[in-house]
Amino acid sequence: MFNWNVVLRSNDNQRYALYEYQGRNEEKIFQGNYSALTIKNGTYDSAMVAVKKADQLSVVENFKWRSFYTGIGAPYEDGQWKLTYFDIVGSYATQNNLPVYIEN
Repeated sequence: MFNWNVVLRSNDNQRYALYEYQGRNEEKIFQGNYSALTIKNGTYDSAMVAVKKADQLSVVENFKWRSFYTGIGAPYEDGQWKLTYFDIVGSYATQNNLPVYIEN
């Protein structure tokens, strides 16, 4: 009858495990592991500078406000960070992801 999403997070809030619980069947289904931040082709310090810049944008603030558990994919390509904010749980109140480009 009821389905719930359950998120288990690590003590450092950097990793999440997502499960769906189906009340009618009393079944727990593993949906996946997620990282709060995934960096590709760049340094942690440089990625954090880009994330801090992006976090000041109103579209990012709005997305994070409406997101239950926000993750960030952060590949560095062609002299810029291509940040993708996403909500691992999903919500009727927000889009699935938000791409943001920050020049280095």
